[in-house]
Amino acid sequence: MPCKKCDEGYKWGDKGECEYPDQEACENANAKYKKEKKEYAQVPSPVNYKSFDEYKKAYNDFHKAQELNLSAVKIELSLVSEMKSVNKELRSAIDSLEKLSDKADGQANTLFKKIQDAKDKAKEDVGKMEKAMDEMMRADKVSKGYIKEAEGAAKDLGLKPTELPNFRELTEAVADVSTIGEGAADAMDALYDIIDS
Repeated sequence: MPCKKCDEGYKWGDKGECEYPDQEACENANAKYKKEKKEYAQVPSPVNYKSFDEYKKAYNDFHKAQELNLSAVKIELSLVSEMKSVNKELRSAIDSLEKLSDKADGQANTLFKKIQDAKDKAKEDVGKMEKAMDEMMRADKVSKGYIKEAEGAAKDLGLKPTELPNFRELTEAVADVSTIGEGAADAMDALYDIIDS
């Protein structure tokens, strides 16, 4: 019986199932069947034996071997059927995992882009914070100079420095510099850690 092409691959003979992916797999799976068929064609004949006892022994041995071969064929056919079923399950699992993997890749790429965009924005913000910190420190230095000068002028006039206009507001702002500066430095350090990760 030859392998025959069908809709989903190849089958063995006219009545076989389309269970083989290609002709080679079909022929390999059924090579033993061809061999057994040849052996079956060589049934002992009484003409070839000198006595009936010899013929009977050869005949019985032949049929025992055929029964064993038939059992092996049944086991192999069962195995082929089970492999087909397992193959379908495996293919389904592979397809499912491949779809999930593609989806995860897309999500990872999207997430990576969002993280990169956030890091770029954080770098920009840190740059602005550094500039603002530099401006604040320059203004603080100038302010401390004015405060010292105002304290000297108030003393010369016999006044308390807090009686001078804007003195109190300026001293409060200078007092806030260290608190605000420390908070800003901590925020910049946290952003640097994220940017560098």
